[in-house]
Amino acid sequence: MAVPAGLNAKRSRRSRKETAPVTIDTTVTAWAGLPRIDFRVAINNMARDHRLRALFPLPFRVTSAWTENQFHVAERSLTPPPWNGISPELPPTTFPQKTFAAFEDGGHGLAVFNRGLQEGEVVSDLRGRQAYALTLLRCVGWLSRPDLASRRGGAGPTIATEDSQVQGEHVFEYALTTYAGAWHEANIQPMAHSFAFPPVAWVTNEHEGSLRGSLDLVRITPAAVIPSALHRSDADGRPIIRFYNSAGNSVEAAVEAPTMPRAVRLCDLLERPGKAAARSGGVVSVALRPWQIATLRFGERRSRATRPRTNAARSPRGSRQSR
Repeated sequence: MAVPAGLNAKRSRRSRKETAPVTIDTTVTAWAGLPRIDFRVAINNMARDHRLRALFPLPFRVTSAWTENQFHVAERSLTPPPWNGISPELPPTTFPQKTFAAFEDGGHGLAVFNRGLQEGEVVSDLRGRQAYALTLLRCVGWLSRPDLASRRGGAGPTIATEDSQVQGEHVFEYALTTYAGAWHEANIQPMAHSFAFPPVAWVTNEHEGSLRGSLDLVRITPAAVIPSALHRSDADGRPIIRFYNSAGNSVEAAVEAPTMPRAVRLCDLLERPGKAAARSGGVVSVALRPWQIATLRFGERRSRATRPRTNAARSPRGSRQSR
């Protein structure tokens, strides 16, 4: 399709005479057994100074949106706060998000998952309906400018940033699902993570295996407890796992592993070991307050081995020298 090529010379509106091509190729996939519809959008953008968004008409009226953030899911009002008369920037109507945005009314819900698309907004479409707008491209040509309609003065130096026009080929992936009840009752956050972070397969040579057909590296329940990190300690290489409670109420997290070490300790965010975690057999239990973050460390701290010192001098052949 042909769109305005960019801003006019006065930067007051989009160019009317000059156009540029933007090609969009969308693949829609419905997977058997998965309650979602996947979208893969390939775009070749040759226009400048514009924002390209995917619109999802909402089947009901909403006044707020639920969006995932760092260690939290926030309910965001769609009405921005009034300008306080002091800030140089007007309150934005867009909102940030991590892997999903959800909208609910009367026990019905609609959620949009994404892979790396961090901005959304609820707008009115051409029919006057509410629609969720997911930003795909936001093309700008300057680091900052003093003549923006959304703020007084610049937010930084006035430096041209040609690459920020993001012209060329791009691929975006997002998904749509509907649900009953509230987002946390429908396990929307785990569903969003399964879309945003798909499993990675590693091809090896053909060989006999000792593992059974299915195996959990770590199993964490209930679904409201969200894993956020799994790695080895920088200090001594011991496994570290971090998770948090995404529910608005207290829960008891249960952590299971195929081989659970005898020592499992709670840590702070700097991964300094604290008290031993409660456990029953091969299951570790952690009581979590609403939105609380917890970190577990598996195994005792390894101490560096030291070589015994001796004052005896030795000959090149290793025998003790004598006078």
